[in-house]
Amino acid sequence: MQYLARVAGTQGQINPHSLRHTSTTTAPKTGISLHVLQDNMSHTGSRTTHRYDRVRNNPARTLA
Repeated sequence: MQYLARVAGTQGQINPHSLRHTSTTTAPKTGISLHVLQDNMSHTGSRTTHRYDRVRNNPARTLA
């Protein structure tokens, strides 16, 4: 996985857990709802899914 990260030009460690954070952070930009994210991530509650959102403290954008 690190080889693919280097080829893509990314910095830092890439692992399955970091990809879950990234997908949760970027999914709302594509119109994916919180409920769909919850289901895809097998979370029983929205609070768990919100913890994966890296920009949740950004008042300009929140999960809907």
